[in-house]
Amino acid sequence: MTLADKIVVLLDGLIMQVRSPRRLYDRPDKLFGAEFIGSTKMNVLSRATEGATFQLPGHGAGAFGGGDVATQFGIRPEHIAVVDADQGHCTGKIKVAEYLTADTFSYVDSAGLRTLIVRTDGSEGDRRGQVVGLRIDDPKTYLFDDEERTIR
Repeated sequence: MTLADKIVVLLDGLIMQVRSPRRLYDRPDKLFGAEFIGSTKMNVLSRATEGATFQLPGHGAGAFGGGDVATQFGIRPEHIAVVDADQGHCTGKIKVAEYLTADTFSYVDSAGLRTLIVRTDGSEGDRRGQVVGLRIDDPKTYLFDDEERTIR
């Protein structure tokens, strides 16, 4: 990623996308590329929407710009904010906190959802075992159709 001007993303010998590292990260064409590029990979959730709102099963709701064609949405770990439990789109318990000096990756077990990965500032204290709220930054969500293509 740091040395390349262009990267070719392959799946089963087929070219999925060819772009600069930044464009691949910011504007993936397919779900595979979105999950492949990034450290750690993108969080992907099944869609449960009503109009312009997403609903996280067993949790809260938020703005959603995907309409009826989006079947999944993704959010990168750095675009999820850790907030008070009553202020998030969902709640969960931090099971693992991976401290990497400047950043901390928290693995949050959120009932009814897959484990969500959140990237926060490394200077924050250890929150393992805490129940927290997670707020999703809507403009930073990625939308995918039933063929796993990105919806722009």
